[in-house]
Amino acid sequence: MVSQKDIGYYKQALRLAITSTCSDRHGSVIVKNGSVLSLATNRNCSNPVSKSFKKQTIHAEQRAIACSRSDLTGSTLYSARYHRNGISTPCIMCMELIKLAGIRSVVYCNGIQSLLKFCINS
Repeated sequence: MVSQKDIGYYKQALRLAITSTCSDRHGSVIVKNGSVLSLATNRNCSNPVSKSFKKQTIHAEQRAIACSRSDLTGSTLYSARYHRNGISTPCIMCMELIKLAGIRSVVYCNGIQSLLKFCINS
């Protein structure tokens, strides 16, 4: 069940997504016990090891987890995408990182103006 607090934190992630410099703009906020532990947008980066000049993207969820200086066990991650359809489901790779970090639940948009919250089984 999505609460009013969940909606507020999701909106914070969405405002963050708007500030991303990527063409596909995402934002993530991690919250535990009412305190924001970390927030991040996705970001383009170059790979100095790769011989190609193709830009790579660090996902917002990855950055929020990596930038946190707190224990994320039991926290909630809010994933938002600033886009016409707004679908912001974390990808498979990010879901694995979310599980490894001990994050308990994820709130995201299913693309039809509805927020979904699901709990992660450890």
